[in-house]
This record gives sequence, C-alpha cells and structure tokens, in this order.
Amino acid sequence: MKEELSYTIEFIDSRFDLKSELPEDSNNCYGKDVAIKIRSLLNQEGLKSEVTEEGWGWGVEAITPDKNILMICVYPWGFLEAKEGKEEHLWRLRVLYFQSKKLFLFASHKQIAVPDDLISTLKNCITANFQYFISIESGVVW
Repeated sequence: MKEELSYTIEFIDSRFDLKSELPEDSNNCYGKDVAIKIRSLLNQEGLKSEVTEEGWGWGVEAITPDKNILMICVYPWGFLEAKEGKEEHLWRLRVLYFQSKKLFLFASHKQIAVPDDLISTLKNCITANFQYFISIESGVVW
C-alpha cells in the first residue's frame, strides 16, 4: 500500500446503534458504541487509546509507540436494505496520523502519512470484529 495522508474505511455492522433517541447532554451524534469498540481493539493491539466526543461526532485517538497520534473519526453513513427486509447499518471511518512535537511548553501536531502497518492493523481488526468489511480507500471519499 502507498502511504497516504488519510484513509477512509467502510464497513457494515447493524449491532451498533443508529436509531435510539440520543441523550440531550451528548453531541447528538451516533457512533459512540463504534468508537468504544475500536478503542478496545486498539488497546488489545497495544495502542493506548481513548474515545473523544467532538461537535461533529465521535472519534478515537491513540498514541503510537513513536509518540505520534492516530486519529479515527467515526461517521454513521446510513442504512442499506438487506435480504428479507432487514436493515444494515453502514459506517465510515476516517483515519488520520499526526506527528507530535514539543516546542518548549507547547505541543505541535503536523499531519503526516499514515504508516502501512497501522492501516493493516486497522483492516485486520475491522475484518475480524465487524459484520462486513467493505473497503479501504486512500484520501477522503465522500
């Protein structure tokens, strides 16, 4: 795989919520349960990670062994009609990677290419733990 600044990963998994009423004190976005699952999978891979709540939705941030930051943005992408009238939930992840540098008392983050090994790890985690892996594309696919 060629190193890219970002990747988009799509998968289907109807075990994650896209319908219930959202709490009023939240960011009003679905995907928290997906972010929690991804955090758990990254922690199992040895990447210390945490779920982040943003105005646009949910994310997962992990610190890599080289002290850089892996950011995964979780987007509920919609519903697909499956066989027998069942509904499938489509999810999209955006994967970004930032080099972290300290300048005196301040930290600086510069977006850099996502390493191939991290993309492979993510693909393996999603393929093994989610219902249907659809695709992984370099760049932003909207």
